[in-house]
Amino acid sequence: MENINDEKRNHYANLIYAQTKAMNDLVGKMIDYSRIDSTNFTLKIEHFNLTQLLNNILENYVLYGITLESDKDFYINADKRLITTVIENYLENAVKYSTEINNIKVKITDKSFEVTNPCTPLTKEDITNMWQPYHRKTEHINIEGHGLGLAIVKSILDMHKFKSGANYSDGNITFWFHF
Repeated sequence: MENINDEKRNHYANLIYAQTKAMNDLVGKMIDYSRIDSTNFTLKIEHFNLTQLLNNILENYVLYGITLESDKDFYINADKRLITTVIENYLENAVKYSTEINNIKVKITDKSFEVTNPCTPLTKEDITNMWQPYHRKTEHINIEGHGLGLAIVKSILDMHKFKSGANYSDGNITFWFHF
């Protein structure tokens, strides 16, 4: 609205864009969380190749050198779009919170899916709380996010009646679900 120089204008435009994107992401996650938790939501169950889905998703994470510890195809009966959301959230968190970015591992078996990454020490209370909506540890406040991702993941996996959780051991966190 002012007649300011190009450098300041670009700075303000970039700032407005980043804040608008963050707000849009938050509103989208809030809508997803509300929609998934509603009684009217129905799953669109289909039989699909989980390994292939994961490989397609991992193409977006090639810079992080994520290791896939499965060498064959595994199939699952689930809502593919929602399982994509679960996998993407597990991977985004691994990338955001890993203390060694090039040491993230994904494993699929005929009954389970896991993402493991090195992280700062966690207590049992930390692990319990991380599934709550809008919960974020104080030391992670500067990391981009809203604290809704794992709450959405939990709702999705509960709807599928898949057992899920997280375990911390020897400096690593593993997020998993059994199907």
